[in-house]
Amino acid sequence: MTFQSGHFRGQSAPVTIGSFARIGAGATIVGPTQIGERAIVMPNAVVVGDVPEGETTCGILQRKSL
Repeated sequence: MTFQSGHFRGQSAPVTIGSFARIGAGATIVGPTQIGERAIVMPNAVVVGDVPEGETTCGILQRKSL
């Protein structure tokens, strides 16, 4: 699934979300970004880069969760 985020200086940034990925409430995804299959973005996380397949990310400026 690919979304076009809001326009920034006349450009749009694609956000691609893989199958079975979960994105928590209030999460902010700053594109262009890819969220891998089965990846988890925790609530209120700020994602500024790609999230690999099967990885969990959380926090401000995206930290890898164990």
